[in-house]
Amino acid sequence: MKLKTWMDAITDDTNLWLRGVRSHDSGDYLGAFRLYLNDAADCLSKGSLNRAALSCSCAADCLFSLDMLDEARRLYYESALLSKLNSEIAIGSSVRESLWSLLQAYDRFLLAGDNNEAEKIYLKYVSLARRTNPIDGEADATEILRARKRGSRFEPDLNQQRGPTKQDLPSDLARIRGDVEKFIALRNRMETTATSSTRRPLAPQGRDGRIERSIVS
Repeated sequence: MKLKTWMDAITDDTNLWLRGVRSHDSGDYLGAFRLYLNDAADCLSKGSLNRAALSCSCAADCLFSLDMLDEARRLYYESALLSKLNSEIAIGSSVRESLWSLLQAYDRFLLAGDNNEAEKIYLKYVSLARRTNPIDGEADATEILRARKRGSRFEPDLNQQRGPTKQDLPSDLARIRGDVEKFIALRNRMETTATSSTRRPLAPQGRDGRIERSIVS
């Protein structure tokens, strides 16, 4: 039996996230969006919330590059919800993971333009950090979050390679929006089945009983 090497792992075409990264780096933002979103759905089906949040956020980055700002914000919001849920589940076993997930949720709520939710995460993070480090925890947490807020601006990177915009993709707009809606519906179903007693939410099933994984054709 052949052992899987590091080179095999980074060239594995079955890895949707890696394929998305390659498409993203080459400027194929539409293709990368679809790969990332399918990976996010697959990770949800496996109960990997942090990984799903990462892929969802990457898909949002692609929509931002395509000038689909409203849709990008919706996916940043979904990514934030996933990170928030993972923090709530992880708190029973790993305070470090819970804090890290709260940071990710904070960043993504800011990118989504939801300052109210970001403020709630801010208070949760500071409260948890204070409990884990009564002396310096609150001051350290406050400085970390303020720095992240200063660096979290929803505006174009002028040095980034720009791809086609939504004006160049009229035939794909409805499909992209439909894919976003499908993912949101999937995330909603996953959240209703997740409980604080497990790190793995139940995977939704299709009508034939098989686990739903791909949401982007």
